[in-house]
Amino acid sequence: MQGRRDGVAELGFNYGDMPAHNLLWRECEKSSDDVVARLAVIPLVQEARGLDAGPLLVQKLIGFGDSRTSNIVAKIAE
Repeated sequence: MQGRRDGVAELGFNYGDMPAHNLLWRECEKSSDDVVARLAVIPLVQEARGLDAGPLLVQKLIGFGDSRTSNIVAKIAE
C-alpha cells in the first residue's frame, strides 16, 4: 500500500483524493452465495473490463503526467 501512496504523492495527490468506483464489490455481492461462481466470474468480468478500459486509462495517466504507470498499463492492455 505504501508504494501506491508514494506513487500518487509523486503526482501531487494523496491516496483517496480521486473518486473510485465499486464495480468489483458489486460483482462480489452478486455471487455472495456461491464461492465457485465468484472464483470464476469475478476474474473474467474484471479482466474483460480491464481490457476495454486499458486504452482510456493510459490516456488519463498520460494526462496526469504519469508516463511510467501509463507504460505499464499499456503493456498489460496489449
